[in-house]
Formats: sequence, structure tokens, C-alpha cells
Amino acid sequence: MRLISDNGRQFQGKEIKAWCQEMKITQSFTSVVYPQANGQTEAYRTTPRAPTQETPFNLVYGSEAVLPVEIEQSSAWVESYLEDNDQSRAMELDLVEEKREHALIQMEAYRCRVIKSYNKQVRIRDFQTGDLVMTKSIQPEMLENWKLGGNDLLK
Repeated sequence: MRLISDNGRQFQGKEIKAWCQEMKITQSFTSVVYPQANGQTEAYRTTPRAPTQETPFNLVYGSEAVLPVEIEQSSAWVESYLEDNDQSRAMELDLVEEKREHALIQMEAYRCRVIKSYNKQVRIRDFQTGDLVMTKSIQPEMLENWKLGGNDLLK
């Protein structure tokens, strides 16, 4: 088994190294493009997303991620999970497809809510031929006598 992580400090301690050796896990580190983002990958993968109400990790692997901090501090959730891991893991894997289908339904409902919210703000306007409308494009010849100030044209 292999543990691949960024260079976050939570993965470099003596306790996590000893745990990896005990569990026969090879530890590898990746170099991230933005070093200031170290540790944020795990936060993203373990935070429920609004559209699905599930974590990305859960949708991929069928169970919640266990962070090294949770193992080191031995939380109640980790202890109960480790006791009956084989049976609960098999059940989680059986239900992963159902979770993904449910997440797909949630995403579609979220998309509909976003569309509905957006459409509430849209004002329908009818234009006739000859109506004057303001456009975002400015002709170069118009700029000769005008100065740009913020978003406005100033003379």
C-alpha cells in the first residue's frame, strides 16, 4: 500500500512515519506547484460540496477519509471504524454506486436551483428596430476625444 501526500507537516512527523512502517505503507511526497497550498488538498477532499452534499473522497472511494490527525489523536470515529473495518468497508463499497447516483440527483437539483435563482434576476426587455442601446464595444475613433476613467467615459 502507498500513501501519497503533499509536503504538509502533518505527514512528516515521527508518529505518522512509525504508523506507516507498522502498517507496511510506503510513504511518498508530491511537490505541489503552489507551496502555499500544502495541506489544502486534504481539506478539499474531505469537505462536503454544496451540489452533492458529499465529499469528493467519499464519492470516489466509498468511505470518508481518515486524516493522520484523527489517527494520532484517536478519535471515537476512528476507533469504532477500525474495530469492525472489514464488515463496514464491504457495506460501504456495496453502497458506493447508490451514493454516486444520489449525488448526481443532488447535483441536478442544485443546478435547477441555480438556474431558478439566476432567472429571478433577469429582466425581460423587448427592443424594436431603431432603439438606442448601450454596448460594451467602443470604436477606436470615438476614443480620440475621450479619456477612460474607471468604467466610465469622461470628456
